Formats: sequence, C-alpha cells, structure tokens
Amino acid sequence: VDAGYELIAVTAIDSMWLRARMKNLQLHGFPILQVIATGGAKPDQPNPKAEVINRIRPAVFVDDYPPYLEGIHTDVHKVLIYPPQRGGNADQQIGLFESRHPTLGLFAQEWLIRSVNSTK
Repeated sequence: VDAGYELIAVTAIDSMWLRARMKNLQLHGFPILQVIATGGAKPDQPNPKAEVINRIRPAVFVDDYPPYLEGIHTDVHKVLIYPPQRGGNADQQIGLFESRHPTLGLFAQEWLIRSVNSTK
C-alpha cells in the first residue's frame, strides 16, 4: 500500500464468511479494504476466481492453490506461494505461474524491489 498498490483479496469462500475473512485479514495487519468471495471450485467448472481477476486485471494475482491460477489473463503476473516442504505437484503445473515463492512476505519484498528497479 505504501508503494501505491491497492490490495484486494479474492477468496474462494462462500459469501456468508466474507465479513469474517475481512476481519481476519485486517487483524493480521493486511491493509485490505475489499474482499471478494467467489465460492469454491466445483468439479468440471472453470476456476471461480478467474472471472473476477480477469475483470479487475490486477498487476499481480497471488494464490497458494495452483488450480486457482488457471484461466487468468496473460497480462496478470501470476504468483504461487508454495513452501518447499509442502511437497505436491506444483512443479508439474509450472506453466500456470510466472514466479513461485515460499512465503507471501518474501514475494512482497521481491515485487517491491522489482517495482522500484523498473522505474529507474
């Protein structure tokens, strides 16, 4: 936020939990003023977050669940938060994201450094 970015949370929860999610994020220090609930993924249905992300076209979309990076427009930098100890098949889904980071904090630090360097 201090660097000029607006943070919007797009979450795959039911809308009845929207207030609780907003409160939880704010209690953890995230300066988020908007939370959008998409509902969870359903079998044989497109990524529920893709419609929202493609409509608002953020500079970056960050998620910790590889399938939620599917169907996101190529203009949006897609980031996977995926700790090495988590295991799983993130390496098999390498085409879904442009960068992968073990924590959200490490991604944010790298993104801010990149942003500052790109304006020089």
